Amino acid sequence: MKKLTIIATLGGASLALAACGGSENASEEATADNVEVPADEALEEVTDEPVEEEATAAPAGESEEDLSEVEPPAPVTQEAAESAAENAESVAGEVDSALEALDAEEAVEAAVESSN
Repeated sequence: MKKLTIIATLGGASLALAACGGSENASEEATADNVEVPADEALEEVTDEPVEEEATAAPAGESEEDLSEVEPPAPVTQEAAESAAENAESVAGEVDSALEALDAEEAVEAAVESSN
């Protein structure tokens, strides 16, 4: 089943790459007309004004001076950090178990396919 997926993915990728070609003749050499002109266009002087990003802008109705009054988050205690670490270890163990079960299921499928 994995081989079929890999072959289908490679086939799709090769078709996607083939579709990107713009030349009518595959043996056509790269010339200044089809290489340098787009590069020159990219290097033209930019006349647009920069725009302030939303992430750095102050929320509506608040000035940047108002943001200086925001309290920083509370420091993390050792107990909270250890609890988070234990939770992460638990989740990692569950993920490992799920991956092992998936590998076992794929092994069973492969064995069934090979016996047919």
